[in-house]
Amino acid sequence: EVVEGVQHYAARIAANPPQPIVPRIVEGKKIADRVEKTSSEQERILVSMWDSCNGPALQYEVAWAQSAFRVGWYLTLPADASWGLPDREYYDELTDDEIEELKTSGKVTPDPDDNGRFMESGEAWTERRRAKAKDNAVNARKLFTLEAFAGDMVRARYDVDGVKYAYVIEELASSDFAPGTDLAKRVALHFKADAEGFGIYVGSGGKVIAGATAGGERGSQPSPAMNLIRFFDRENIYYLASGAGTPTGATLIWQAEHGAARVPLVPVPGIRTGSRRPGNEYSSPMESVFAYAPLLNQVETLLSNVAAYNAIPRWVVQKQDGTLLVDPATGDPKIIVGETVPGLDPAQAQVIEGTVVQLKVDADLLLELLKVYALQMKDAMPSTISKGEGATSGPAWTWRQAITQAQEDLKQPTANHAAAMADIFKMWTRWLRLLDVPIYAVTAPRNRGQNVRGLIEFDPKDLVEWIEVRQSSNTASDRIVLQQHGLELHQAGYIDDETFFSDYALEDDPFDAMMRMYVQRLKAIVMGVGPPAPPNSVLAQVAQAAQGRLFLAMMERAPNAALLQAELLATQAQMGNPAEQGMTVGQLGPGGEQVPTNMQPAGGNIASANGLRQPGLGMGEQLQGNPLMGEPNMGPR
Repeated sequence: EVVEGVQHYAARIAANPPQPIVPRIVEGKKIADRVEKTSSEQERILVSMWDSCNGPALQYEVAWAQSAFRVGWYLTLPADASWGLPDREYYDELTDDEIEELKTSGKVTPDPDDNGRFMESGEAWTERRRAKAKDNAVNARKLFTLEAFAGDMVRARYDVDGVKYAYVIEELASSDFAPGTDLAKRVALHFKADAEGFGIYVGSGGKVIAGATAGGERGSQPSPAMNLIRFFDRENIYYLASGAGTPTGATLIWQAEHGAARVPLVPVPGIRTGSRRPGNEYSSPMESVFAYAPLLNQVETLLSNVAAYNAIPRWVVQKQDGTLLVDPATGDPKIIVGETVPGLDPAQAQVIEGTVVQLKVDADLLLELLKVYALQMKDAMPSTISKGEGATSGPAWTWRQAITQAQEDLKQPTANHAAAMADIFKMWTRWLRLLDVPIYAVTAPRNRGQNVRGLIEFDPKDLVEWIEVRQSSNTASDRIVLQQHGLELHQAGYIDDETFFSDYALEDDPFDAMMRMYVQRLKAIVMGVGPPAPPNSVLAQVAQAAQGRLFLAMMERAPNAALLQAELLATQAQMGNPAEQGMTVGQLGPGGEQVPTNMQPAGGNIASANGLRQPGLGMGEQLQGNPLMGEPNMGPR
């Protein structure tokens, strides 16, 4: 029951990905094209980095932690200090001629530094870093790391600005601290030691020793597991190691600045309680279920014990006067326990005095208590409407009302996840601005507007740290009902297209979705696969213009297309009554007769009426007249 409820809430909270929204910051009311483009590109980059960090999978882990542990945590850090970009080169071992040659090509600074070394020029260094950043993006090398933790792995303290400091405690195998691992190499780099044989292990007395080789301490038994403690404040990150189960004796093994200007551990609560007492800061939509689960387990355990007790044959002898046969030695009722022999029937047992009565525990009260707790548990579980169960034959708004009421429990967990992602996106933006290198990213399949995969290049000076995140809690069934409700309002004329796509179709870019809808309608009209446009409407005029441009393009590319079109029109005109062919004859004259127009004559050849000529169209096989007719200077000879 508990797992089913947690799984339901986790699936609902993580049903939709977070969508970053970068506000279009302008001085006037009109948004410039450049502002719109840079904001959209920043949104695409943030979504791409979220996808490259395996964000969708981590979102489910955090949603599970929100439901089961009341709070989940995100930890984000740069992949490394320079993201694998090349450092600036210094030339202090070159000859004067080589230095002059590099100066001529613009690859070194004109003057040396205080130590007498010539540095790589800023332009050359920037170009190398730009090329490396582009290669990293193409090779899918992520810029940041993102981890998810359950609430029981993280402890934090708060002040008026939020999280003041926090730490993560993990129990890892000792092999993760052995020489050659990433953790050992990073610590060796910090101590400027040889990374080949550098390792960390727990010695005698639980003391942590760093810098030892793979052999370990003589005469000591290596510990199978160790604790890794990562402590974060608003400026630094500290790595500590200790023996398993003894975090108080931890030893500092690594320290560095993270540059986030805030604690990079971001809480994602299920429900905020407002309390600052450790352990009571957060709650969960499953809190009432957690309260009933122990009671149900206890009652069912008692019922299983009762069933086991009643299954063993125990009898007492009841005398004629209603008293029980007692043991003379103890004075207690004498209990006769039968062996587990198949076919043993208490009715066949013979006693000297009285009757045999089997001892049983009455479980009626426990069964009634179990029913009460089960009903209360059912009421505390997620409602059936939020699970997609049940149906209604009424209008869409009644179903929508029930869904909206059932979603009230999901609003705060979903909003808390969106707020946490906003903090993460702001930290990523800050790190990108500090690095000050052109950003390259491959667009994710899910982005604002068209899903086009390509390489994005972005200038860090255009990054905006004011970022909002929106996240919907609607599932597939909710969206179907919501869209149906929106269609009813749209057909009635109460909402416009953009409102329908933004509030009811839940499109990321409502304007883009509206334009694509009209493009699709226009394509269907021009291709003849959809309903025709209303007469004299703007859509009909645009369709006619598109057909004209299409026909013009066909004539320019293939001259035979004009001949085929003329032959088709002429054939239609010669087939009989134009009115039967769907053609308009023209206007009526003063006497009521039909007056042909130039474009659509009442009869005859429509090609001739419009000045179209095609060799062989309506002509005999034999030419009349002199074969030399039409040549110049045709006089008497």
